[in-house]
Amino acid sequence: MIRISTKISVLLLALFGWANASVAQNLVPNGDFEAFKCPTTYTGFALQVSTNMPYWYSGNCASPDVFSNCGVATGGNRTLAPDVIFGYQYARSGNGFMGLGFYSGWFEYMGTKLKQPLEAGEVYKVSFWVACADNMVWAADQIGAYFSTSLDSCVSGFSGPVFNYTPQVVNEKGRFLTDTVWTEIKGEFVASGGEEYLTLGYFKPIVLADFYKFPDPGNGLKAKANPNYQPTVNGTGTATSPRAYYYIDDVVVEKQNSLPVQFKQLNYEVLANATKLTWATASEINNCEFVIEKSNEGASFKTIGSVKGAGNSSIELSYSFTDNGLNTAVSYYRIKQVDCDGKYAYSNIVKVLNKSNTIKIYPNPANQYLVVELPADEKSAVVNIYSIDGKRVHSLTVAGTQPRIDISQLLSGSYFINVTSKGQHYSQKFVKE
Repeated sequence: MIRISTKISVLLLALFGWANASVAQNLVPNGDFEAFKCPTTYTGFALQVSTNMPYWYSGNCASPDVFSNCGVATGGNRTLAPDVIFGYQYARSGNGFMGLGFYSGWFEYMGTKLKQPLEAGEVYKVSFWVACADNMVWAADQIGAYFSTSLDSCVSGFSGPVFNYTPQVVNEKGRFLTDTVWTEIKGEFVASGGEEYLTLGYFKPIVLADFYKFPDPGNGLKAKANPNYQPTVNGTGTATSPRAYYYIDDVVVEKQNSLPVQFKQLNYEVLANATKLTWATASEINNCEFVIEKSNEGASFKTIGSVKGAGNSSIELSYSFTDNGLNTAVSYYRIKQVDCDGKYAYSNIVKVLNKSNTIKIYPNPANQYLVVELPADEKSAVVNIYSIDGKRVHSLTVAGTQPRIDISQLLSGSYFINVTSKGQHYSQKFVKE
């Protein structure tokens, strides 16, 4: 059987450096998922990951899935490739791979501890491959890789809360991952230093406008059915509640060498309705300028200014730029370094919160009500409350700058509240007493 891999252009969130002829070490242990174990059963719980796929774990007590050529062959939770959960899929290479899904208040993340921590100021190349499950009616775009210094791992329980993190490498917004053929997501970024944990998944609340719905082919067929697969209704999502599922294989993190600009960490300072960005270079070769780019959601960036580079330098040089347009609750910044021959690369991304324009939710724990405090210029918001197992238990539109939400009818326990206002999304866990 011949399998063809198709690559797509992706957003390079933090690119510094160019190709190097030397062979780099993959810092991801078992990144090809070939050191798998053959399960005797399928549990559907977080423990199945670390039990059947060494070096990998569930990031949040949800249940990403392990697939191989010796999995479970029958029932609704098949893990024996190629006839697997939600589709018909072979591994991109070898015989093992994994899968994760997300919908409503349920998110699955897969994580691993790198072979060694990342070094501050060094550039790392990141790539992994995804394939859209055949039986999904919906497709997503911004699946990414998040690197951290602290561990996000399931200790106990069974839940699927969203991780509101900013992935350093992520597929481009609006470029939906619709293909059942393996597609590569890749990018490069400058490490802050000490990152030793990698988490893969979808790092934002579910919003209908952020998903692509496959057209209905008619004749009673599924919107996306592989002719080799007999689809079921399990997990396809509804017309207003998108659900996506992706298979993952061949995860690589490699250190890049030979930098034309030795770039130090991008930092920021929030001033009165402004943001001051600061960065430095230890040395520069053929560096013409730094272009400052800004985004409101961390994916689509626009140029807001530039600073001239030194050209060539062997000493540390400091730079700064002030953005006087801090007018949203969250802003993302990155620096595009441009060589005099037209080549360019990106810094790390910084996420800046406008403290005068953020959403606040209190009290926590709560008993009778929650207060959603909106920025002064936002008069309404859509609020959804989910139980810890991802079921939506309350949905409403609120008005005013400090609306109260009655939660007296909720049972005692933990919940997630998602607030959407003017395109900004806020998610918080709270306890109902």
